[in-house]
Amino acid sequence: MKFGVRDRRDADDDDEVIATYNVYASPLQQQLHIFQFPLRRKTQPYETDEVRLFVTEGVTHVGKEATPPSASSASILSPSSRLTMHCRLDTFGSSSFVEPSHQQQRQLPMQQTEDRFCRGEQQRRNSYHYALQSHPFQPRCDYAVGFIVDGAIHLTPVSTIQQFTPIVKPTTLIAAHRVGDEFTSVQSTPIVPGLAISDRINREMLRQRSVMLNTDAATAKELQYFPIGSVESMAMRRRLCSTYDVSSLAQTVGNQRSNTQTEDSLFPPELLISGGISGGEDAAVAGSLLRRYAHRYSVLDQVLVLLQRCQVMKLTELRDLVVSPDQTLVPPPPSPSTATQQPQGGVTDKQLLEALREVAVWMHGVWVSKTASRFKGTVAALREVILLQFFESEDASLTRSEVNKLVNGTALRRTVKEILESVATLNNNEPDPTKRVWRLRHVPADAALRRVMLQDAENAHRQEVTFQRMQWEHFRPHIKAHINAINAGMPLSRLLLATRRNGMGTDATKLTGAAVVAAGASPASFKEDDLAPIVAHIRRLFLEYGVLNKQRTKELVMKGKQQHYPDATNPMLSAALQRCVQTFTNATWVLKQLGEPKVDRYRPLILETAVELVNFETRAFHALLEEKRRQQSADEGGGSDGDGVNHEEMQKIVSRVLAEVAVFKQHERLWHIKSGNVMME
Repeated sequence: MKFGVRDRRDADDDDEVIATYNVYASPLQQQLHIFQFPLRRKTQPYETDEVRLFVTEGVTHVGKEATPPSASSASILSPSSRLTMHCRLDTFGSSSFVEPSHQQQRQLPMQQTEDRFCRGEQQRRNSYHYALQSHPFQPRCDYAVGFIVDGAIHLTPVSTIQQFTPIVKPTTLIAAHRVGDEFTSVQSTPIVPGLAISDRINREMLRQRSVMLNTDAATAKELQYFPIGSVESMAMRRRLCSTYDVSSLAQTVGNQRSNTQTEDSLFPPELLISGGISGGEDAAVAGSLLRRYAHRYSVLDQVLVLLQRCQVMKLTELRDLVVSPDQTLVPPPPSPSTATQQPQGGVTDKQLLEALREVAVWMHGVWVSKTASRFKGTVAALREVILLQFFESEDASLTRSEVNKLVNGTALRRTVKEILESVATLNNNEPDPTKRVWRLRHVPADAALRRVMLQDAENAHRQEVTFQRMQWEHFRPHIKAHINAINAGMPLSRLLLATRRNGMGTDATKLTGAAVVAAGASPASFKEDDLAPIVAHIRRLFLEYGVLNKQRTKELVMKGKQQHYPDATNPMLSAALQRCVQTFTNATWVLKQLGEPKVDRYRPLILETAVELVNFETRAFHALLEEKRRQQSADEGGGSDGDGVNHEEMQKIVSRVLAEVAVFKQHERLWHIKSGNVMME
């Protein structure tokens, strides 16, 4: 079946069918359970450091003889099972969580020693305990969870839905699952004469319900609980996608296979909604756009999205896929020479190469994305090592054993396979296992065809090819130094193949769709007096909190509209945000400038260093910052001696910026970047 998104030039605007996709069933049949927390928002979940999860067999098993669980049971949870989460939160000595002393503490045995009392009191003061209990939800229809991966939809049926709500903290662990009998033992007198029978029936039903629930509580058993960031949890999430063979999706003749794969890997079928302040950026980011809306983005944005989706592409494919941006929706580039060289209805090779130099590297006639969004930290460094191995290979191929020799450990070897699958293909048709190799995508196995591809690239863009080869030679010793750190499990100070597009220089808000037209294409179309109260309110928010989540920022700006700037429009709010804030992480913003000249001079470099490290020690942060300062001064011509800032002043500037964007956790001795999920009354 042909699937993917049609080209916007051939698409009918009135056609409701946007795309067709293949549907696959994941291996986790009848093993997926949805946990809902109705009293909490997605951006502010329940905080916990330790979780113990208990599950009962359900009230349907009450009165039946207990049967030993079999290995072939379809699911651990039944529709009537109740779950209880015992959560413990380390408050790190915060006084906000200290509870008033209870009467039970005054009645402690007098023979308890003083030191044991102090230890128990300290532990109680520095930890907060609470419990969540689920209430089985009886759905009226069947539910399924779906993922769109590589041009296909993967569905997993939902077995049960559990709704968790807080419960009163039990006095003992034994009584955690039991229902109190107080409400059944209290004498009830009917207010209206003649209702004594109904009241007695009601109390009898409550008593029976209490017996059933307490009998069910006796069957509670503890289950293993893995946090969302654990290795086990990530491995289970990967099983939500069917393990099908990508190469079998489109067995076509000639070069139609590669074109179909590129088209399938493009954009999932989400329509654009209004951008700007209304939340359109979170609902339809650049990586989620349909191809028919590609003309609303610049050439660099289109190339970035294509490379992130496909990882490996040829320049000829980019010529066909990248469209000329609409100048009424996308601001023109700062260089006037690029606009004059651009022909009508197309994109020049010069524009494509400029964009590719920012987001990709060249090897063996194809372009490979510098980064992959799903690989972070040590795994991203291992990806750089594997790409270097592909560059050094004569025929753009590697054997699995060659790469496995670089790392030690089963987990790293599993990661090697994931990286290879993202950028290369395996010749499964080879009957001899010793001759099976991973070859870089779009690179032919025939030596004559490879020589023709390289010769065409050198003849067309010799200067760019020479630059890419020199860049690889420059990166070679630094990338090979990653191997020792990866095997030792040590964090890396920096990655060589980094995309500046994901750094600090991007605009905070990407206006798309109708909001762009309404905004008049430029914040300069509004008067300073109109934007002044909005800008002042935004600066007050960021000066107070430092880092704010993008969606939370929009909510707070909209909330302040009634009080501070009632006549402001959505385009004015978007223009004020563009003027004040810049992207910090993918989900947060910070102020562009603090208004302090010395701090603003070094602040971009400090922010860039903090984003690279995420969680870091003070010593590692200063080492990487000093390295970046030396590199910056070398690029500027060695003018670091006359900057007018001594070591003590630099320490104050770093402390000022770190206090703005990060939080120091004393028990870990680490700085953590702020998430930006603030609460306001």
